[in-house]
Amino acid sequence: IVNVMLGSSLLVLPWAYSRSGLLPGAMLVCGIGAFSRYTSSLILRWSEGHDDFSEMCKSYLGKPAWHICLLSSLILLIGALLAYHTIMSDFLNSLSQAVMGGSDKSGSLFWAVARALFLDRRLAPIPIGVLVFPFANIRDVSTLARITSYGIVAVVFTVCYIVITSWGSFLAAVEAGHGNISFTFEEGSGNPDNTLLIPLAGRNWGDLAGILPVSFFVHNLIIPIMRGEDPIKWKMLQHDVAFSLVVLIYSVVGASPVFSFAAAMQTCGFFKNETRCDNFGTCVWQSFKLTEVEMFRREGLHTFSSVCVQQPMSQNFLRTQLPPWPSPLMSKFLHTLVQSAVLVQLLTIFPLVCAIVRGQFFVYVSGVEYPGKVQVFAFEAFAIGLSTLVASSFPDAPGEILGIVGAISGTLYVCVLPISLHLVALNNSGTLTITSFILHVILMLGGTFLFVQAVI
Repeated sequence: IVNVMLGSSLLVLPWAYSRSGLLPGAMLVCGIGAFSRYTSSLILRWSEGHDDFSEMCKSYLGKPAWHICLLSSLILLIGALLAYHTIMSDFLNSLSQAVMGGSDKSGSLFWAVARALFLDRRLAPIPIGVLVFPFANIRDVSTLARITSYGIVAVVFTVCYIVITSWGSFLAAVEAGHGNISFTFEEGSGNPDNTLLIPLAGRNWGDLAGILPVSFFVHNLIIPIMRGEDPIKWKMLQHDVAFSLVVLIYSVVGASPVFSFAAAMQTCGFFKNETRCDNFGTCVWQSFKLTEVEMFRREGLHTFSSVCVQQPMSQNFLRTQLPPWPSPLMSKFLHTLVQSAVLVQLLTIFPLVCAIVRGQFFVYVSGVEYPGKVQVFAFEAFAIGLSTLVASSFPDAPGEILGIVGAISGTLYVCVLPISLHLVALNNSGTLTITSFILHVILMLGGTFLFVQAVI
């Protein structure tokens, strides 16, 4: 369950968390996590005799609910494909900049085309699409599924990288003593005295409310995951422990970069006030009391200051410029390593998700999961072409894509359908009470109001 829920939303959570602020962010992660846990447990509770949730909807709620279930699942998976493609293109472009940025082979046509494709953020989605297209057409993706199962290693590495580097940058700024720490409720407040400002609350919490249903989405796979001979109480215990662990991970991963980004912005202010020297290297050598470690740290900060811009955190956290920690060289190495690990992970996940989308689409329109090579080729060409176009047109918007998708599919798949199914099942068993009905209707309306904030 944990492996299914932890995915690319890890990289957009810090952006959404920074827009909501620490307090609303923590409340939303815990609240929506608990809400998703409850609706997922409702599916598990009534799952006996059923193979998947769409079949349950058809059995309890009728064929219209089956249509809604499949369509909302398709919307969510397509949105995940769009976000994956955008993030992969971003990483490919960043890694290409590191490898090819300083090279110049103007006499080679091949090199000129390669530089155009890989070094332009709006063209980088094209080689990604070409690379994954053959694998997306494979009928039996069991091999890809086995490879994808090892992606948890990349996920753990990403979580550790985000948390450790974030707190490292923050503590380095605090130890440097360049400013005071202040918690603020004022969004976009100024920083005249170089104070390290930590935002406690913001007004843009709708983005996080839209992303979290995607982050906690396991509802379409909870039945096959928990299938077995274990007692229902043991399954529920495993289910609840998994959700609690994911809530903890999301809370730490979302909150930690808020502190490091505050340190980055404070460091920007420090560079504006620290020195008037035109040559930073000269300033360093004139300060004879600097140790070698401090000198390298300052050189790294100087490199950071050249790209220091007062702007919102990037929607893809790994594109956010932070003060290098623990050293410029190690920071660059770890950053390149985690980008490479996530890129490889998503390259294996993308064809698998394409195959799931393909299967659900053809089952929906024709009742057959694999209608033939020509139809599959045409469908995958359209799907990957669409994701390439979106990634090229909106290279900086993976968080907004997930927020919109989460608002739509979260409302239907995570909120309305499970609660409606639960009420019908209680009514069929003769155990539905007026109190239970009213409470669940209030819960459904509250969840719908919360999720749609991303598109309001």
